[in-house]
Amino acid sequence: MRKAAPTQMLCALAVLLTTVMLIGAGCVNEQCEGYKLLTVNKDIARFSLEYPCNWRRTRVETYTDHDKTSLSLCITGPGIKIDGSRSPSTLWGLDIIWISEGSPNATTVLENSLSIWASTSSSFQLLERSTVEIAGIQAEQAIFHNTIDADRVLVKKPATIICKQYFFEYDGLIWIIYSSSVLAIAEENEVLFNHIIQTFRILD
Repeated sequence: MRKAAPTQMLCALAVLLTTVMLIGAGCVNEQCEGYKLLTVNKDIARFSLEYPCNWRRTRVETYTDHDKTSLSLCITGPGIKIDGSRSPSTLWGLDIIWISEGSPNATTVLENSLSIWASTSSSFQLLERSTVEIAGIQAEQAIFHNTIDADRVLVKKPATIICKQYFFEYDGLIWIIYSSSVLAIAEENEVLFNHIIQTFRILD
């Protein structure tokens, strides 16, 4: 079997993780207020951030492919009811991937990720493509609309979401940050997403 090129694998991973976690996230504790600190200390990277205390950390894991270790973090918040149907959950995630020989840079990974979204979803609409700063590092940003299809179990009706993706390189790694929210609560989630980004620190 022919193996996928590094660009294809990185881009497909960014798209797949966003879609799967939006649909598959579980319930969260909606009682507490404020934020809690998360510090991740792994061989591949060390970083910290603050996220809403009523959100749930659904994944912090490392995995190895071709002797290269990568890390994946996902935090989910509540969705809402739309016409009696549960919407996709709010999502904030981070993937860290080793840059090996022949790997694309962060800009190329983002451009190819957007190309995959556009080719696989007729509802894809790119809203903004720009450069921003995260933890003092220049990052490529993309903001777009997309529609999550109904899955007949959790999300019974299609739901339009707004997604943000940030790609940057640091210390020989590609860092991919992504967030997604159903449009109906996008404004209030934007405040929470901004807090996570503003408190995000890479710990050297």
